Amino acid sequence: MDSSIPGWKPGLYYGADEQCQIAFGSSALACTFSRNDLDSCSVLSCHINQHDRTSCNRLLVPLLDGTECGENKWCHKGRCSSLEELNPVSVVHGGWSSWGSFSSCSRSCGGGVVMRKRQCNNPRYCLYYQVCSSTQIGFMNEQCSDTDTKPLYLSPGIPSFYKWTSAVGFVDGKALCQYMCRAQGKSFIVARGKSFLDGTRCETNKEANAKLGLCVAGSCRVFGCDGVMGSGMVKDQCGVCGGDNSTCNRIHGSFSEGKAGEYVSFLTLPPGSTSLKVTNQKPVFTHLGIKVNDEYLVAGKGSISLNVTYPSVLEDQTIEYRLFLNADKLPHLEQIHIEGPTTKELEIQVYRKYGQEYGDATNPDIIYSYHIPKKDIEYKWFPVPGPCSASCDGGFHLVSYECSEHDLNQLVQSSLCNDSARPSSFHEPCGIDPCPPRWDVKESSPCTVSCGGGVVLRTLHCVQMQQGIETILFDAYCDHSTRPEAFVACGLEPCPARWEASEAGLCPVVCGSGLALRNVSCVQSHAGLEVAVEESNCLGQEKPTTQVECVVSVCPVGWDMMDSSLRLSERSSREETAEKHTEVYVWSPRVGPCSVSCGTGISELSYICVDFYTKTETAEENCNQTLKPEPRPNVCNLGTWEVKELGPCPVTCGGATIPLAVICVRRDGNISYSLPHSKCSRIPRPRASKPCGMEPCPVRWRYKTGSCSVSCGGGILQRVLYCSRYPQKGESEEQIVSDLECQHLPHPEGQEPCNQQLCPPRWKVAEATPCSAACGYGISKQRVVCVQTVEGAEKEMDLDSCVLQEKPPSLIPCIVNNCFYSWEVSAWTQCSVTCGNGIQSRQDVCTNLKTRQPVSPTFCGNAPKPITIRGCSAQTCICGQLFLNATGVLSTTGLNERDCMFTIGRPLGEVIIVRVLSSTLNCTAGELLLFFGRVMWRKTCARLSGVTLLSRSNTLSVRQRQAIDGNGVVLEYWSKPAAQNYSQACDIQLYGMGGEIRNPVQPWMEGGSPACRVFIDVAPQYYIAIHALYMDLEPMSNHTHPSSIL
Repeated sequence: MDSSIPGWKPGLYYGADEQCQIAFGSSALACTFSRNDLDSCSVLSCHINQHDRTSCNRLLVPLLDGTECGENKWCHKGRCSSLEELNPVSVVHGGWSSWGSFSSCSRSCGGGVVMRKRQCNNPRYCLYYQVCSSTQIGFMNEQCSDTDTKPLYLSPGIPSFYKWTSAVGFVDGKALCQYMCRAQGKSFIVARGKSFLDGTRCETNKEANAKLGLCVAGSCRVFGCDGVMGSGMVKDQCGVCGGDNSTCNRIHGSFSEGKAGEYVSFLTLPPGSTSLKVTNQKPVFTHLGIKVNDEYLVAGKGSISLNVTYPSVLEDQTIEYRLFLNADKLPHLEQIHIEGPTTKELEIQVYRKYGQEYGDATNPDIIYSYHIPKKDIEYKWFPVPGPCSASCDGGFHLVSYECSEHDLNQLVQSSLCNDSARPSSFHEPCGIDPCPPRWDVKESSPCTVSCGGGVVLRTLHCVQMQQGIETILFDAYCDHSTRPEAFVACGLEPCPARWEASEAGLCPVVCGSGLALRNVSCVQSHAGLEVAVEESNCLGQEKPTTQVECVVSVCPVGWDMMDSSLRLSERSSREETAEKHTEVYVWSPRVGPCSVSCGTGISELSYICVDFYTKTETAEENCNQTLKPEPRPNVCNLGTWEVKELGPCPVTCGGATIPLAVICVRRDGNISYSLPHSKCSRIPRPRASKPCGMEPCPVRWRYKTGSCSVSCGGGILQRVLYCSRYPQKGESEEQIVSDLECQHLPHPEGQEPCNQQLCPPRWKVAEATPCSAACGYGISKQRVVCVQTVEGAEKEMDLDSCVLQEKPPSLIPCIVNNCFYSWEVSAWTQCSVTCGNGIQSRQDVCTNLKTRQPVSPTFCGNAPKPITIRGCSAQTCICGQLFLNATGVLSTTGLNERDCMFTIGRPLGEVIIVRVLSSTLNCTAGELLLFFGRVMWRKTCARLSGVTLLSRSNTLSVRQRQAIDGNGVVLEYWSKPAAQNYSQACDIQLYGMGGEIRNPVQPWMEGGSPACRVFIDVAPQYYIAIHALYMDLEPMSNHTHPSSIL
């Protein structure tokens, strides 16, 4: 500010509180209310006692220039002036003052807070809290127990008294700091005051994820590990505030053993340990326990514990045990968490209900980790031997040096040992024991096959290595070890599928070239056997033809005369062959002249090499593929044609042809003599073939098989039957026909036996008893027998037959989830109050779920007992209340009270303005609204909406008379400084539930003193009682001024 308000004016640095402390002592504070007829800067008004703010003492001196007196207002020459009234160009914007000294700790022990403050003359100010020590739940319990003599009104006018303790575990955060206490032995919590003392430890909200919370001004505030509110500082795994986990080592492990019916310590936690976390993932038949100084903090009585936080959630060093249930309400997971650092040795134990004989389900499954402080670490070069070059008979290994942590014997990075030179590596002997005799195996032959399964022959010798020389010994020296097999399997991988063609059949021609048929299938070699597989496995290879060329090199007599009568298929076969092979040579018979001109004679049968297709004679070397037949005599006869079948009928049904040899013969009795065909030219030549097997092929039953029903012990192989017909002429596959065509044939069996070899004996659970417990965990007994499957049926055997197999246990744990007894509860009663905080209750009863009848509560001991009393909150109480806020909105609609009255109070020097926002009062039914105060009174009902009233004093009472349920009004009120003074400077306004009145409030002054008044206003539901503790009326005085109390 300018010269009128210079920047060094004392009020900028000494506020109203500091000026009061200079005038009235260190416990004084600036007055929290003022008179409207006095400028706040003209008189120094102070509360002499910080804990009693119902009265103010005034010093008739103005506040220092520059003292803050309102929002954007400062004292200047005894008047409170705004920026507009001051010279704007000379304004000096304030800044934070230096921090004041810390106040005394809010507690003498057990943890509290200290406070210091600084002022901002902008104007702003803020508070800074710092933790002074730790706390405990006992301090909160003490504050709750201090209210044991204070009654609780569960019903109007009826006081109740309880023993009170903290509500930790039932509420957290800000609600916990607002003096929430729990009635001992009961199931409800209520507020027993405004707030706990500053510095009381509180449990922060779960979302805050903070370890340290303290109640400050009625709220649970979060402090960092550095003791500063809101700093966000946390401890690392080593317990160091703001650390980086570098000052400790992590230790971790697992455990899955234990003894049945006993607590076994699997982890002993040394003092100074931090960040312990233990998890048991199988808590159905096992559970964790914690033991300190031979005393169990968790479990210890053979049964699983409920959730435990020891000693309480408010402590710094807590032991937290948590049990998690699954959807079936069975134990699912156990966890132990100890932040530490621990001050005592702790034993972490596990209890298992059943032994290892019941299988893996009863084993614990525990993992754990914790941290211990690092000691002064010493790093040294440590010799590390490498692998030995030989296991016996002498070898060497390389010994090199690596950097090691001395205490833990753990290898670390080499740079940590740079303070000393690394020693040189060296070789040393190893494996000096003599080698025992052993079998030496060498392959002496390659594998018999490259795939599909073969064998290889191996050469075996008993050898021993002595001084680097291998010596062959007698086989007896190696009897201590099993002799290897001389023949071993090899090439076991399956061969790729391939096409395989069978040998071709008979050549279907009488002479010359033709095409013989053969079968072509896809096969695969495995284990030395060729197995037919699907043709799709051979698609990558070229399939051989089913027809191959064949040649009949020695032709019969008269073959050259058969072409005109050959069947079509034989002719086409020759034509196909002719297209591929243009030159075919055969030995053709030539009949010499008959020795007689008639009758029976002798002729010579010789052979010449001819071209099969042109029938012209050619050089004999062209027929060298077959030996030339020797000439032989042949009987000749003139006279007739003789027909001979050249082969049997190739089919028995479906139709085919037989080639015939037609020759000219002369018969002499029963003897036929061959003649040249010209000798029989006078007789028609017979056909060269004839049909055969022309009757239709019969039908037959065929079947396809599935897989065997069992792998051993005699099973059944099902057959899928169908009726089919043999392939007809010109067809390659059988024809499936209706089953009706095969009804005249014997019906094959629909199944056949398979896998008749005996099954090995095995254990079988024959029967099991019901669970021994009607509810919860129990034992079931089962009868275990040895059986063997023979011919599809199980046959009981001697128990000794199954000794090689693991026998199932005779006793197994069991769980019965569907219990017959359960807690049932009635509906909650209505809240005990119609407004404000009350309680609700309900009845609980243990019920038999089958009969639906109540039983003794002991039957429901397996389930937690429901809560039967709880707190409840109705709408805000209006009737009978006193409202001291500067503004507010009040509604009397929906009330069931016929006569409702409430009061609004403000400091002296203010007036109250009320506006009716809405009204549903029924004037004709006698409903009305009455406004009254010290200097005003008004009764009204009609056209209330929008009406505004002025109290003309600092208090206003409102009374509503209601005839119809639900009717009422909605009021809005606010206060403002009174335009006209209606009270004296020495008047006092009291609103508290109790206090002390001292008169006179100012010394007697000659010439007369104003009458000083004390205004007392309380909620309409209470009465005011005044007791005179002391009076000094000076009866002997000659003064004429009044000396009485009105």
